[in-house]
Amino acid sequence: MREDKHVNDKTSEKTFLLHDRTPDDGYIRGFVVFRQQNAHKMCILLYEIFRQTKTRLQSLAFSEKRKGDE
Repeated sequence: MREDKHVNDKTSEKTFLLHDRTPDDGYIRGFVVFRQQNAHKMCILLYEIFRQTKTRLQSLAFSEKRKGDE
C-alpha cells in the first residue's frame, strides 16, 4: 500500500489518500479523514477491507468469464 498523508494543522485532522499496491498509475482508490490517535491503524484496516473486496470481485469476474468461454 502506498499512502499520502496530509495533516491539517488547525484541526489535527489526518487525511490519507489510499493507492493500490501498484502506485505507478497514480489512481487514488479512496480517502479517509481521521481525528483519532490511531488513524494510521484504521487506515490500514480500511485498505485491507478494500483489498479483500477487490480480490473477491476480480475472482468472481474471472469465473464468470470462464463460464462464458465454455
